[in-house]
Amino acid sequence: MNYDLVKWLHWVGITLLLLSLGSAVILNFRPEQNFAKTKLRVVLMALHGSSLVVILVSGLALLYLTRVQTPLPLWVYLKVFSWVSFGVLMTFIRKNAQKPVVSLLTVWLLAILTISIVIWKPALILN
Repeated sequence: MNYDLVKWLHWVGITLLLLSLGSAVILNFRPEQNFAKTKLRVVLMALHGSSLVVILVSGLALLYLTRVQTPLPLWVYLKVFSWVSFGVLMTFIRKNAQKPVVSLLTVWLLAILTISIVIWKPALILN
């Protein structure tokens, strides 16, 4: 397995995930047609789900390639929590179609939180 290829796939998955979430939020800003009513919803939901799978598989492959030891560090658990939160976020956007600003701020906040986990990697080891 090539490390650069797996990392590139991980970044492509992240890009597609943020693209699908951003598109869903932007559709909610249109008063005449929100995300829950549009035909584009099926495409965005499929893009969201497939990007989550790509992120999970490539993330686990990156853990294997970087040889992270068995007592997993805290940042791995935080990234898994972040991944689950991004998975739930599409439903949150659909349910809050009348409040697109709240959805947009939630996407930004979760993205910033995840980026800070990636950069700082909290080192606490959970047994």
